[in-house]
Amino acid sequence: MFKHAKQNSTELCNGIGQGVPFIDNEFIIFNGSESLDQDYETCEISKNDTGFIFCKTASMPYDKYVVAIYMYIESLGYAQFDSDGMINSIIEDESTMQGFDIFNAIQKVIQQ
Repeated sequence: MFKHAKQNSTELCNGIGQGVPFIDNEFIIFNGSESLDQDYETCEISKNDTGFIFCKTASMPYDKYVVAIYMYIESLGYAQFDSDGMINSIIEDESTMQGFDIFNAIQKVIQQ
């Protein structure tokens, strides 16, 4: 997913909007770029999360990647995805649609 972002001119950074996203065996942490004024709220996902997790993005360019990662987590059965870009399961927001498209593209690669 992070490779996809770079190929599509979206700079994903660590939680404070600098450097590179943080990924290890327990966490995925990323944000938009602070230097490009495209950061907002950190997307932080832990394998130990239980319950409600969310990330406000203010429709910054990294929003579609937050949607994609949440969709991936849902596909693994760990959570149920919802978005303020959807009304009654109908996509109403362009970045939510782009996130679904990114998720579907990544799923195709994984399945090959």
